[in-house]
Amino acid sequence: MLLLLAEEEPRSAGDLARATGLEQTALSHQLSELRKARLVEAQREGRQRLYRLADHHVAHIVKDALAHAGEEHD
Repeated sequence: MLLLLAEEEPRSAGDLARATGLEQTALSHQLSELRKARLVEAQREGRQRLYRLADHHVAHIVKDALAHAGEEHD
């Protein structure tokens, strides 16, 4: 979910649910935890909330972690 938000933000809960394949309740729980950890922010736009990363440093950390995981290790 963090990677999705790092690549293309902001996104609605519906967009995130479709992209991750998570049920709405599981997605809501994860978004709540990410908001508590101050990794994600929500902004109300009309009847929906749009989610985005709390700051650009989070995007760098997520992308760096994935790049590191993809490196070959001896």
